Amino acid sequence: KDSSNKNIDNYFLIEKINQLIEKDIYSEININNNSSAIKIIAKTVPSLQSINIRNSELEEFNTLGDSLTQKFENQLISRDLITQISDTILKFARHLNYSYLTIEHIDIDENGKVSFYFNSGIIDSVIIIGNYHTSKFLIDREILIKKNNYYNAAKACKSWENLNSTGYFTYVEINPERNSRNNLNFVVKVVEQGNQVFQIGARADNERYLQGNIDFYDQNLLNLGLQGSISIIGGFRNLHSALQILNSRFFSTQLTASANAYWDSKKVFNYSEVISKSDNTFDRVQNDETKFERYGTILSVGSQIEKSGKLDFATRFEYQRAITPEIPFPAFDFLSTFKVNFLFDTENQIYYPTDGMTINAYLETNLVPTAEISFSKIYFKVQRTQTFSERNTFNYGLLIGAADKTLPSPEMFFLGGEDDFYGMREDEEVGRQIFNTFLSYRYKLPVKSIFAFYFSIHLNVGRTWLIPETIKLSSLREGVGAKVSIDTPFGPLNLGIGESFFFTDRNQVMWGQPVQYFSLGVRL
Repeated sequence: KDSSNKNIDNYFLIEKINQLIEKDIYSEININNNSSAIKIIAKTVPSLQSINIRNSELEEFNTLGDSLTQKFENQLISRDLITQISDTILKFARHLNYSYLTIEHIDIDENGKVSFYFNSGIIDSVIIIGNYHTSKFLIDREILIKKNNYYNAAKACKSWENLNSTGYFTYVEINPERNSRNNLNFVVKVVEQGNQVFQIGARADNERYLQGNIDFYDQNLLNLGLQGSISIIGGFRNLHSALQILNSRFFSTQLTASANAYWDSKKVFNYSEVISKSDNTFDRVQNDETKFERYGTILSVGSQIEKSGKLDFATRFEYQRAITPEIPFPAFDFLSTFKVNFLFDTENQIYYPTDGMTINAYLETNLVPTAEISFSKIYFKVQRTQTFSERNTFNYGLLIGAADKTLPSPEMFFLGGEDDFYGMREDEEVGRQIFNTFLSYRYKLPVKSIFAFYFSIHLNVGRTWLIPETIKLSSLREGVGAKVSIDTPFGPLNLGIGESFFFTDRNQVMWGQPVQYFSLGVRL
């Protein structure tokens, strides 16, 4: 009975005990029952005096116990406090990339000393499953987590990306699994795919008519991690064939190397400009054409820079000639050059990017001073793509190139065409110096269709020059144009029109003739 002589039942006692438990300040609750009274004896939890990190071989945790003690000292060791300390420890571990560190046991004594026992998540072994034809070495070098390392989720994700990017597998799965020693096995499961790939493509446009390409390549030649390819690209006005062997990684380094033997021929129309001052117009007249032929070898070595950049050094040994109506059977001239090339590309799509930047820059000069052809050449192009309100995309950039007066005609800069300068024909202008700025706006039409429709407008300002002395602002050409594009399964379908113009010394506008553009298919 209670003080008012009422009977006390078990439910009443359970309710009182639960109330004490909910306060979370008692480590022990006992009931003392005799004939005269029922006593509930609750023992208060001790105050925290020290925190100790046990069985941790990680140096970063040596002083963690002291810092936690200073933060939580003299607080009652409640469940909430233990949870708060545990969360702090685990956040600290994750910040240091110990992704699988766990708290195995917590010991609390009567004097307020709290001890935490860890499992740091060490890797006992790396197990690869499913590589029936792919060399274990080619897989190991892509995995950043090694035996006796601590499990790191960031490295595990990067390893997964590396394995997928090799092209050897259709499926990659990685998992850390506990073993009998309570450590981890890093298990990699892969499903291999065929290494031989055959591809065909096609393109039709109003400049080079119908073109096609055939590519055959082996992604793991001789199971050595080499990539071998044979490609033929061309049509009525151009032909390119190449044999390439690429080593995407030297052993376990990030260095790459390639050897490329090729034959290339390309026909280019020659244009002249006819100005009519009476009606402030000008026209481009197609006179004849030049055919460039070249064959040779390119050897290069380089390195990937993060995910989006690449720096390589290349040597080129080539025989080339320019066939013109005046010289129909010229001899081949030999050149050898050394080239430093930098490429940076973060655009998220090939044909219709909505965000990203590309930078392409190179410096090329003679490797052998006594070669028949001697020149130096520099090139820089940067462009940025940004999208606003989902459908509105702006693309803008700058291109600059320069070379000395010994640059031969096959090595010159070309300007004009759907991808370079609206209002000009393809390769309409040629020179040893080039300047081109561009700005375009693309709108994704709200059309319900299985294909995406786009409308874009373009503005260009640029020119090429044969000698530096002729470079003047007044000689720049401007171009405007518009284009409708459809993203089809066969590649983009583009229909466009452009017109170039320039300003005279008297600030009069001279307009060129409209130029139509049509293209369907992939870029070759």
